[in-house]
Amino acid sequence: MQSLAGYWKNFFNNCRRPPYIHPKDEDNKSLNDYLKRKQNLRDPLSFNAFVKSQRFDPKDEDFHFSLLPVPYAGNLEKADVFILLLNPSVAPSDYYGEYKNRAFRRALQQNLEQDFQGVEYPFVYLNPQFCWHHGYRWWEAKLRDIVQAVAREQHRGRYHDALKAVSRRVVAIDLVPYHSAHFSGGSRMTNLPSAETARDWVHRCLSVRAKEDKAVIVVARQYRVWGLEEIRDHIVCYNSSEARAAHLTSNSRGGKAILKRLRSKS
Repeated sequence: MQSLAGYWKNFFNNCRRPPYIHPKDEDNKSLNDYLKRKQNLRDPLSFNAFVKSQRFDPKDEDFHFSLLPVPYAGNLEKADVFILLLNPSVAPSDYYGEYKNRAFRRALQQNLEQDFQGVEYPFVYLNPQFCWHHGYRWWEAKLRDIVQAVAREQHRGRYHDALKAVSRRVVAIDLVPYHSAHFSGGSRMTNLPSAETARDWVHRCLSVRAKEDKAVIVVARQYRVWGLEEIRDHIVCYNSSEARAAHLTSNSRGGKAILKRLRSKS
């Protein structure tokens, strides 16, 4: 199996316009059957088209292939805190950001290509420039307690500097890279080639770092579908009640492990 970043390296050369589906996922029979039943999911939607469509309804639970996939956020090579989730959510600010804000779309592309030259915030969802985006609001709230501690202890209380420092050390990995308001894809989606690649990379590469105490892994969502039983003693796995809120405060199990790591040298 190739590396996780390698799997997505040439995505933009092969998929220049919606629907944004990785070619290997596109060839998957299960996904193809799903798309045949719901052909409208292939229809390209800009921000304006999305707002006027039936898909603007918050009750819509299908996947949004007009949005760029987000298999990970952050620097896979240099980070030492990894938070494992299921799939990226969706909100109007996703469409607005990708179709109305060039800087945000460019940041997503750089993230997917793992090209961080000149990038101050590798974890894009901690970049204050994008504070209008729901991803920033969600992640900043989740990690606020930790960032505040880092600011006090390492940056003389400067929250801005702490955000930048944490963004260099944290990565979020989604098993399924495609956006949806609520995950309803079942095994059809969690067994896609992209999901298998993410799972394999965590098993082959990331688990080694965790065993050698070179990284912290927090499985905040769907521990069972990640299949990490063999390294459970080396990672933090949220049970079903913890996963519902996926708290990452300094009082949570995951937050404590993350803060301990961030207090050490990267």
